[in-house]
Amino acid sequence: MRHWFIRGPLMVLLFLCFSADAQEELLTVRVKGSADGQGYRAKTLAVQDAQFGALKEVLVRLAPAFDMNVLRPIFRNAQAYLADYDILRHEHVQGRTEVEVEVRLRERLLRQDTALFLLPRIPVLPKVLLVIGEQFPKDKVMGVIEYGVVEVTLTEQLEKQGFKTVVGVESLNGLYSQKALIAAVMGDVDGGREFARQQVAEVVVVGRTVAAIDKAYQGGGAELHRMQAVLDLQIYRSMDGRLLETVQTMGVVTGESLEETTEAAMVDAGIKATTGVIVAAALAKLDAPREQGVLITLEAPGSRAIYGAVLKRLHADPRSVLVEEVFYSDKLARIRVHYEEGIGTLVDVLESGMYEGKQGYVTRAVGKEMSLVFRD
Repeated sequence: MRHWFIRGPLMVLLFLCFSADAQEELLTVRVKGSADGQGYRAKTLAVQDAQFGALKEVLVRLAPAFDMNVLRPIFRNAQAYLADYDILRHEHVQGRTEVEVEVRLRERLLRQDTALFLLPRIPVLPKVLLVIGEQFPKDKVMGVIEYGVVEVTLTEQLEKQGFKTVVGVESLNGLYSQKALIAAVMGDVDGGREFARQQVAEVVVVGRTVAAIDKAYQGGGAELHRMQAVLDLQIYRSMDGRLLETVQTMGVVTGESLEETTEAAMVDAGIKATTGVIVAAALAKLDAPREQGVLITLEAPGSRAIYGAVLKRLHADPRSVLVEEVFYSDKLARIRVHYEEGIGTLVDVLESGMYEGKQGYVTRAVGKEMSLVFRD
């Protein structure tokens, strides 16, 4: 069970629980509410005040950059997100009714509706990287290939929703071995966080889909096959490695051709996962930390010595608050630096240095990203 302690006039404690009946993920918020007067009507209004206070507190944390007036449609639909509540305290104070209430919210539905409602209001949607392993019935091991079935499916679905930059395994060509990619899609959350932190894309989707014949299927005779494809995804924000969402879907398709039916089941699973990916990507933008540092990409550094020389120069600059080693390979490396001054000053610092006899040149500096190349 996860706990958050929030300072503020309304929220005292949040924690996750699960409905025993529907296995529905609920967010429990303990809040106070009040209303003028006494009696049944005043008590009802005080409980409603607490319920709306709980909803507001969660929305503020989901989308801190937005005025709550923008989210009025969400508030108008409040009953859809309010599962139930318990009154913990009820008293009368100076002509007012005060209550303390545990409000249980349908967190997943609230996150989904808020993200989808605000999606058109996000000026620039995040860049998304898809790294998804696939295993067909005939395969003995998982494989991570370029333009896999689920990758292509999700790319098409995301682009339809306005995501202009969606890249896949091909963008990592030469940076990771097949063994490393399989470890990324099969690994645990800590491994996923580390992999995500190495990427330029703001949202990193890693996962795997496994297709198998449904042996319990009895209909259609020997000429028909029913295929099941189970897709498991973990979605991370690269800047801080935060796990945004986990998504699991199943595609089920019946057909004559084993290969075509398998691919169709994978497509079905990918389409079903689209909403979860979109919600996570939107939330990655909506509550992104303001201080994220500058991500410096070193193109073809060629040696650890040059990487170390750049790190040394950044560490020596008193305006560097924090310097993080993110990723290294001879073809591409990354460093994240939290810098006290503007990106223009950082460009000057990097271009005024020599790195193992080579001059550094910044070829691109946009927002919180820059690329650095080295020439003799």
